[in-house]
This record gives sequence, C-alpha cells and structure tokens, in this order.
Amino acid sequence: MTGKLEISLAKKADWKSGVQFAFATAPKSVTVESAGKDAGDIRFDPTNKKAIVSLGAPDKVSPEMIRRAGGAIAKWISKNDLSEVGIDLTSLPVNNLPLESSVGALVEGLLLGGFTFEKYKSSKKNSVSKAQLLTGKDSKSLRTVVERATITSEAVNLSREWAHEPPNVINPVSLAGRVQKLASEVGLKCRVLDDKQLEKMGAGAIVAVGKGSATPSRLIVL
Repeated sequence: MTGKLEISLAKKADWKSGVQFAFATAPKSVTVESAGKDAGDIRFDPTNKKAIVSLGAPDKVSPEMIRRAGGAIAKWISKNDLSEVGIDLTSLPVNNLPLESSVGALVEGLLLGGFTFEKYKSSKKNSVSKAQLLTGKDSKSLRTVVERATITSEAVNLSREWAHEPPNVINPVSLAGRVQKLASEVGLKCRVLDDKQLEKMGAGAIVAVGKGSATPSRLIVL
C-alpha cells in the first residue's frame, strides 16, 4: 500500500481543527441535510468541516455496514488528499452494538478500504494520512481493539500486495523466501517443502503444475 493511513485514539475534547466525521443512520425520507440512504454515503459541509457518514437504514446497521462506512471514509480521505481527520466514535453506538465490535469493524474498513497497489505506477502517493478516532474518554479496551484490528488488516493488505505482484516477481520460490523472512521476524514456525520432497510424499498434482513453469513447486507450512 502506498498512501498509508495511520490510526490512533484521541479525546474528542482535544480535537482542534480539520475535517471531522460522524455517523448517522438514514431517515425514512432522505434529504440533503440528513444522512444518505446507503451505508458509506458521505455528506460534507465545508462551512464547518463536518462530514456525516451514513450507516444505512437503522434496522440494517451491523459491523459490516460500519466496515463499509470505514472503507468509504478511507477513499474520501485519499481522494481529497487530507493529511489528518477526526472520526467521532461517540456517534457510533447504534442498535445496541457493542462499541468494541463497532470500532474493530471501523478500523478494518479504514485500512482495507484504503488499500491501493501503485508500486509500478510512474506517479503514486507516498503520503501518510492520520485518522484520529475521537472518544469521550481514554479506554484501554478500545486501544486493544484498535491494535488487533490494525494487525489483522495490515496482514490482509500484505497478502494483497504480494498477490498483485507479477509472476516474474512472485513465484513459488520467491514467495517461500518472503514467507520465511516474515516468519523469522514475527516468531512463526515455517517449513518449506521443495518439489523433491513433494514428489516423495505423493503430492504429484502440485509437482505437475510446477513442471509446467520456469520455477519449481513449493509448499509452505506456517
């Protein structure tokens, strides 16, 4: 991912300036002043730099709708090239959803929705945008939720990065090398079986696919 989004928690009272997002459900009769009809619709008022993000119909609100709203925010940040925004978490508790699950879904939406692969483009964004999640008070449990959701999302985005690489960059051998390096960094056990070991264990189908390629087969066990 090139345009990176950094997420942190902050007290709402400490937010000074910049675009601030808040969440709302769509009323039965949608107007230009209300939240939009679909989850992720964003209505921005430039006079006070406030944006209303729709979570869709009140009876349809779920972690998935919040995840979609987070993805829409990430794309909006990138499109408008914003360096820092605030996201009001006090507007999130909806339909009795636990705040922790809502925040986890929001962070996943922000990081997964903001993913782009521009490594080989001549013009690409290398900027870092900051999204501050604004709370009423400091919360250790929310910090844990944000950290876990960030780790999960960054792992998914790393897989997406590797999947987007061309076959002359990522192939069974080079992928195994990357996985071994990553495993050593994070403390995972990693075993790589080569084509001879695969043939010996009877994995003929995997070996046959490798024989049709310039690089031999590998099986990665994490």
